[in-house]
Amino acid sequence: MKEEIDLITLEDYFDNIKLFILELQFCIENIEELSKAQIEGINLKPIENFLSHYVYISYSHIAINFYKIYKPNEKRSFQKLFNKLKTFKYSNDLKKLLLENADIDDENRLKSKSQLLNSINSIENKISENEMILNKIFLRRETFYAHTDPGKNSQSEKLSELIILRDLTIQIYNELYGQLFGRYYMFNAQSTLINEILDDRKFVDEYWRNQEDNLN
Repeated sequence: MKEEIDLITLEDYFDNIKLFILELQFCIENIEELSKAQIEGINLKPIENFLSHYVYISYSHIAINFYKIYKPNEKRSFQKLFNKLKTFKYSNDLKKLLLENADIDDENRLKSKSQLLNSINSIENKISENEMILNKIFLRRETFYAHTDPGKNSQSEKLSELIILRDLTIQIYNELYGQLFGRYYMFNAQSTLINEILDDRKFVDEYWRNQEDNLN
């Protein structure tokens, strides 16, 4: 009997991928804030060892989560989901969702299996366009972050590349999830905890500058 994909399985994939995106988004936002602080000239010298370690952990976490999302054989990857939607039989509740979408006056909603498959093909093309960045992250994760392989040299990923891939990932998630369920997630609405540390550094620097001014 042909395997079946239902709404529970579909929602489970989206829930897991959403968590992966939130994790990498949180790390990227914090690294971006640190970069801005350096440009602004905030004195980070007293905590540079901590920040260096934090940035390393963040880059590692980002790579691992991108790996979960995009590596085809990962349990909750986009490609695993796409393969199920392409080859599995659709459950009655998934068929019902598409039929209900057909009655909604919204051209962005997916109203049939053929439309869903066309959307997946379009998404796969977008992923292929970023294959170079993905391969760099896969290699970095496999030989540097998750496993140390002294026999292989992996090129480090750039923050600008991670931002490109993050934006694509959020676009894919909201495109597919939104077209199916009519709901979207604002991943960029997360607060960055690193700002509390940076604000503290600003406060301390300002305090000592005022003390010096008073002495003079």
